[in-house]
Amino acid sequence: MKRFASIMLAIVMSIIGGSTVSAYAISIRGLEGEYDIRITASPITYEDGIIFAGKYSDAQPTDNTVKAMIWQIDENGNIVWSYECGEDGTKNTISKLHINQDGEVLAYLTVVDQSMSIEQYILRFEDERLTDSVSLPKESYLISFVDDGMLLQEHRGSSAAENVSMQDEWNLTYFDGQFNRSWACELDGDITFAGATVLSDRYVVYGSIENQDGTFYQYIMCIDNGGNCIWSNKKQYESGRYLAATEGAQGDVIVVGGQYSAQNNSGLSVADIACYSVNGVLKWEKSEIVGERGFLYQDIVHVPDGYVVVGANGLMQQTVSMTYYDFFGNVVIRWDEPLNQGFNCVDYLRLLEHDGEVYVAVASEYSVDNIGLPERFIYRTQIKCIK
Repeated sequence: MKRFASIMLAIVMSIIGGSTVSAYAISIRGLEGEYDIRITASPITYEDGIIFAGKYSDAQPTDNTVKAMIWQIDENGNIVWSYECGEDGTKNTISKLHINQDGEVLAYLTVVDQSMSIEQYILRFEDERLTDSVSLPKESYLISFVDDGMLLQEHRGSSAAENVSMQDEWNLTYFDGQFNRSWACELDGDITFAGATVLSDRYVVYGSIENQDGTFYQYIMCIDNGGNCIWSNKKQYESGRYLAATEGAQGDVIVVGGQYSAQNNSGLSVADIACYSVNGVLKWEKSEIVGERGFLYQDIVHVPDGYVVVGANGLMQQTVSMTYYDFFGNVVIRWDEPLNQGFNCVDYLRLLEHDGEVYVAVASEYSVDNIGLPERFIYRTQIKCIK
């Protein structure tokens, strides 16, 4: 595994007209570096560079106005374009990014005003310009951009369960690249999806399903491109959720996540990885308590000889845990990847690939002296090459 030599990147931002960032001072080599931002979406590579979405490093939950930012950096560290969104009195978050087949950048924006009213939009950028802003239906949320469209989970109502409590009912809906509703299928149960991955002519969506008593379990579902369920699986681990997936060997799907509380009542979190065949057969799975406190796996990427997964316990954590599995679920190597000085309490954690190498992107609370927490939380993002 290739180790990372620390490279600093300082971003000096100047806002003009409330929409674009026009001046930066940058020192960067490749994509590795330290960024004065708090990322809120998984970075994506684009035209030999990278696109970030996030917030200013000092944005606070108690602030009346929180802007969302999106910008592209080329492989030489130059800002190609950037965009700021958010009106006064609103809190704005971009939580997903995507490049469609036409090379346009799509961003999923959530806006919360002071009355706690929520609006959601898909922003479309072409040649550095915002060309479209489409409002999503009420009581829905974006699961994932897929191919040239997107999968949404839409609330269709509530029904009385056997214990007289109300249970939410949902549809899984596909919208094409022009934001037209192509199909919708009714979901059987109160399901919360965390994401989706594409397997040739089908989609695999994953997350958790909730029982009437409030307990929730890992859930995975495979549907064809017409919205018909091919197979699904509900695990029997309480407080469990799948969080990320990738296509594996022979058309398998490899999914990771875990259990927020171990079944042995230890109170520790459990990291899970599982392999499902194209027909939904569970081929293998591994559950482990990693480290002193345990954690859930947050992300996974497919590498030539297996899979790399990442997780971290967010409480005062100065490292992230990396595990390299072979195609049969055997641990090849596991190690703690140290973060730069000042990084504490991991807030956001993702993996990305660029030019055949794997990078880990970490957003974390930041304190120069590592002693206590500042009155106002400061966040910083680090990109490290780990393979």
